[in-house]
Amino acid sequence: MGTLHLKDSHAFLDALEVSKNVESILRTTYFVSQSTALMKQLREFQLNGKSMALVVDEYGEIQGLITIEDIFKEIAGKFGNDRVELEKEFTKLKDGSVIIDGNSKIRDLNNFLNWTIPEENSKTINGLITEYLDQIPQSNLCVQIEGYKFEIMRIDDNSIDRIKIFKDK
Repeated sequence: MGTLHLKDSHAFLDALEVSKNVESILRTTYFVSQSTALMKQLREFQLNGKSMALVVDEYGEIQGLITIEDIFKEIAGKFGNDRVELEKEFTKLKDGSVIIDGNSKIRDLNNFLNWTIPEENSKTINGLITEYLDQIPQSNLCVQIEGYKFEIMRIDDNSIDRIKIFKDK
């Protein structure tokens, strides 16, 4: 039907209560292809005066949501108070290892610890290990990838939940 802006939510709820048509309150949904390059999408946002879009695959199925802020973070990395958030996300241990969530982004981890874990094909640690093993990993499994040891601590719903990473010296 459309996209509801937060500032319009009160009017939307009022219209629903009295069974009034809500379509006039909704904004036209902006869709983008998942294959659109980052810089091209940034230009499209500027040209269309948009800051948010739903991402669709080649079949028109919704795959996610992208905002102009997501693009800026991808280009410039995290900044400001995001460093504090990363310190909460990554638990550094005295032995130099780090414990993280399997869905943590490789780029964030690399930037935070000045590491060089490969991120060409996978965006998350879970994706990297699943791709490397070519199967869903099991708990208590250790793998070594390009100078980093990954110790899977916990699996949840066929995905890495917690993992410990060591950098070879």
